[in-house]
Amino acid sequence: MMKKQNRQLNIRKLAIVIAIVMSMLCGCATNQGSSQQVTSSAPTKEAEPTKAEVEPTKEAEPTEVVVEEPTKEAEPTPEPTEAVVVEDNPNIIKGFDFTGYNVRGESVWKVFSEIQNDKLMWVVSTSQKGELMMMNDVLFDGDSIEMNMSTQYCCSLYSPKNIIGFGQNGPVKADNMGKEDMDGNKFWSNIYTFSFDPDDDPDTFENQEYKVEVQYDDGSVETITINVTRH
Repeated sequence: MMKKQNRQLNIRKLAIVIAIVMSMLCGCATNQGSSQQVTSSAPTKEAEPTKAEVEPTKEAEPTEVVVEEPTKEAEPTPEPTEAVVVEDNPNIIKGFDFTGYNVRGESVWKVFSEIQNDKLMWVVSTSQKGELMMMNDVLFDGDSIEMNMSTQYCCSLYSPKNIIGFGQNGPVKADNMGKEDMDGNKFWSNIYTFSFDPDDDPDTFENQEYKVEVQYDDGSVETITINVTRH
């Protein structure tokens, strides 16, 4: 009976020892697995980036843009031409052209109809004996005329508008110039004239004032005064 009990006791001891050994083996295996797991799960330290010694790149300086000016095309050299000599035209007096009367023999009325002026003025025509009258001077208000006894003078009044009234005072008298139409009918015009002939007027005038006053058909009035000297 005692042996049986001892045997059972030994079996229990053996079973306890086996159990302890087995538990120890399992613990080692567990520790080893966990150790491996810990080792593998440990965060790996990232390699620090190596500092590349890179020199800062120098910004390229802007290059100066050279703008070329467009070359001018060479202008063709004009061929030399003969110089045109412009002589003074004796038929243009103070800006008024009397070529029609002096050269082409046109009437006073036609010449005056082509004049553009807004003031009264005397147009002076002269001639020597045996010569045709030529328009060669213009007198405005305040001007003077010096007449030579050997020359015939005729002064014709230019008016910018139609005259319905005429008055004058001074040593000379102007007459209204008559004009004939195509049928020979005479009518009065706006042109008044006064003249000196060396044969019929030997008197001498020394700065004599001659004044003319006209009234236009629009109701306006204008005067022109000139100084006449004849010797």
